[in-house]
Amino acid sequence: MPYSKLLFAWIGHADLLAMARDLGDSQKDRVLRAINARQARATKEGPIKTLLDREGFEKTHLLSNYQPFLILLYWVIGVDETSLEARGYVLDGDRIVQARCV
Repeated sequence: MPYSKLLFAWIGHADLLAMARDLGDSQKDRVLRAINARQARATKEGPIKTLLDREGFEKTHLLSNYQPFLILLYWVIGVDETSLEARGYVLDGDRIVQARCV
């Protein structure tokens, strides 16, 4: 039986800082305020984006406790085209809420 390449990863501060670098001013400001940061990361890619650019995954599952708009924005910019199936989850207290499924 063939195996699938799966990625389970936590969207963290470094991933969101790196994403903010490539956004327009208004979106960048909104992201930086939401993650309590003053400026975007100087490096081009965050850890998850770096891995996705180097490896192909059949399924991607991303978790985070940040606001859902951040996860969806990260998705559109960093994940959308990299996996056959991808899911994003936001932790809301003791609940896990599915943010998006492709």
